[in-house]
Amino acid sequence: MGVGSSFGVLPEIFFSGKENVSEFLDSIENELQYFEIPANLACAYLKGYLIEKARDWFEVIGSSYVTGTETDFAQLKQALTNSFPVVINRSEFEAEFYSSH
Repeated sequence: MGVGSSFGVLPEIFFSGKENVSEFLDSIENELQYFEIPANLACAYLKGYLIEKARDWFEVIGSSYVTGTETDFAQLKQALTNSFPVVINRSEFEAEFYSSH
């Protein structure tokens, strides 16, 4: 096989808070399964892909969801989703936000 051969490696993704949180979390779950990452390392794996505002959020708020229980990852995903809701039409959202202030 040549250097350019496809090995089925998943693309590397990061989340800053501007991207679609649902798509990001789906990608993380796919990688957890693909690489067979143990459940007790799922939160640490997710944290490794957070950058900018999302990384700051984790340091201040998100880390409180990591307590060493089986439900940590599910709770962290829900908190991330609640904190960074998916914006369907960003320009419409920004116009509405700025017109109300």
